Amino acid sequence: MKIVVFADSHKDVKTMEAVIKKEKPQTVIHLGDHITDGKRLQKIFPDLRIEMVPGNTDAVTGYPSDKIIEWNGKRIFITHGDRYDVNFGLARLFFKGLSEKADIILFGHTHSPLLEHPEDHVWVMNPGSIRASGNSASYGIILLKNDKVYCSISDDISK
Repeated sequence: MKIVVFADSHKDVKTMEAVIKKEKPQTVIHLGDHITDGKRLQKIFPDLRIEMVPGNTDAVTGYPSDKIIEWNGKRIFITHGDRYDVNFGLARLFFKGLSEKADIILFGHTHSPLLEHPEDHVWVMNPGSIRASGNSASYGIILLKNDKVYCSISDDISK
């Protein structure tokens, strides 16, 4: 299974649409800041599974700030990150993910891509911002194959 992870799209739906067409994922995760962009993707790709959480600039209700998603026996903890003060370190986020027994912890908010795979085998990923702002635009890719997890971050944004 291939999952594409976006964060901090800030109304750049066209770039996400191009990435989805290129990567052909089975699922998309949007980590907030403009959750309405995720809703627009649902209209463009009605058969694609899209999971979303709101960010700190989203004034929507009805969506949880944190969410656990299970695929192929793997638990994925998704959040925007602002509630865990990720600008000042990842300890609170990491311990929350561990308490949820997550195999993968996903967050956004900082607009800076990050990918770590500490010794206890929990992946931590911030895909960066799909809309270039300071850093290059980037997104995350998760592959789930035969009980294995492969994570990467791509900045190959071709529209």
